[in-house]
Amino acid sequence: MNDNDQDIIYQTALKEIESGKLNAFLWQRALDLFSNDIAKAKKHYLEMRVKAMQESVKDHVKDEIKKEMAKLAAKPADFLSAKDLLKKR
Repeated sequence: MNDNDQDIIYQTALKEIESGKLNAFLWQRALDLFSNDIAKAKKHYLEMRVKAMQESVKDHVKDEIKKEMAKLAAKPADFLSAKDLLKKR
């Protein structure tokens, strides 16, 4: 990922915090780690959320690559000549 991609992910995670629409599991984990210290939990949440989003993007890209590789590996349909079309099957 380039710096611009990372900035987008970071900004998205920041907006989640600002809007209060947090990943419940990660937020609870951050609160537990810092004994409900909101400021520290927000910082840690941001780090965890950015990492989770980066992994999600990587997984998505890997899946897309696998799909494209499967398409390329698929055998093309057999060629039928005009004579083959006239044969009864």
